[in-house]
Amino acid sequence: PKDLPGYCTAYMVPNFKIKLVMDLLLRAANSIMKSKLVHRFFDDEAEALAWLRQMRASRRGGSPRAA
Repeated sequence: PKDLPGYCTAYMVPNFKIKLVMDLLLRAANSIMKSKLVHRFFDDEAEALAWLRQMRASRRGGSPRAA
């Protein structure tokens, strides 16, 4: 899809305050950048990797595959 950004990033950050500050900074950067950054925070590496695979498949127009 054309509306997907150039970059997808998964962060594993255990501290809520750090997540809050990071989210604020990333949203500010997105507001001034031409290419957008989609980001999500995860508590588990497996969930983060599954999301990244899903995003990759969405960008390619295919289905996610197992690593």
